[in-house]
Amino acid sequence: MQENHRPYIGHIFKRAWTEDSGQKVDGIALIGGRGIAAHLTKPEAFALADRIVDAAEHLPDPAKVRQAQRSALATRPRLTAADGTEEQPLPTSPAESE
Repeated sequence: MQENHRPYIGHIFKRAWTEDSGQKVDGIALIGGRGIAAHLTKPEAFALADRIVDAAEHLPDPAKVRQAQRSALATRPRLTAADGTEEQPLPTSPAESE
């Protein structure tokens, strides 16, 4: 069975960890579906948050995307017969033909 899930950070916990040198480091842990995705110190967490916000600002507004999709569907080409009359599209699967 193939997994069809996008990676996702589901939890953020305050976590301290110990480096190989024995030094304790306070920070946060980002937890995904497969365990700990990252340990971040406070400066690393703020830097990552800034980068995420900057990237999100470049994404299209979901409402505008939906409107553009509706417009594209409304203006898509129509099937016509040789005499110019509109024809219905053929079913693309057996379930559609029922």
